[in-house]
Amino acid sequence: MERWNSAYRLSVIASRALKSGHAESFRVWVHAFGINDQDAQIKSLGVVVAERLIWANEELDRLEAHLRSEPEYQELYDRPIRLFRQVASPLLLGQSSQHITTFLTEDVVRDFKHMNRAMEVTEVRLTEEDLSAFEQQLETIRATLVANIDERLRAIIERHLKLMQRAIDAYPVFGARAFDDALKDSFLGLGLANREFSESEKEADRTAVKSAMDSWKGIREKIETVRAAAGLALAFGKLVDVVFRIGHD
Repeated sequence: MERWNSAYRLSVIASRALKSGHAESFRVWVHAFGINDQDAQIKSLGVVVAERLIWANEELDRLEAHLRSEPEYQELYDRPIRLFRQVASPLLLGQSSQHITTFLTEDVVRDFKHMNRAMEVTEVRLTEEDLSAFEQQLETIRATLVANIDERLRAIIERHLKLMQRAIDAYPVFGARAFDDALKDSFLGLGLANREFSESEKEADRTAVKSAMDSWKGIREKIETVRAAAGLALAFGKLVDVVFRIGHD
């Protein structure tokens, strides 16, 4: 049975790249990462693809660091990680896909699947329904950013939205760690905003900060149930609860 971890996620990306059938390297990676061309509405599609390749390299580094403690690392893991890294460069996006099919072979995909089965690390996987629910929550928050909202609050919430959207996009590469980083980056700003604006005289401010906070807490609670390092998640959750209670006890 496949485990949901770094090796599995990278095997899926490698397999999709190998089977894409596109002649252009750029289009191979669009297919491999499951990127919708509509993503280019915010950033150019080239930037989106390059960003995903950078994420893949970061995950390769993380997987390599983890596996260096394994005695058979050099024999079993060095080659597939090295070959994946060799083709996953934004500098190669303008080339044909020949270099991808040359180096990213079925043997490489098979080696990543072997790594997946050999690793003890397993994360419970979020479903597509979970990710869609997160997306819907972000849309609900965006609807609260009306014209008369406090500009400082708007900036805090817009940053939160950006961080959460990035986590959703990065989840197929990083797993739950993408949300861990995003939640940590946004919690202080939202906590201070909640303290200042939850009892604001302006209804628009109260509505916006409540919507953002409810979404943040809901995502955090969901992610804490799927993290591999559950103890750390709970410790972080307790810290956040303390911060959000400041000024309300």
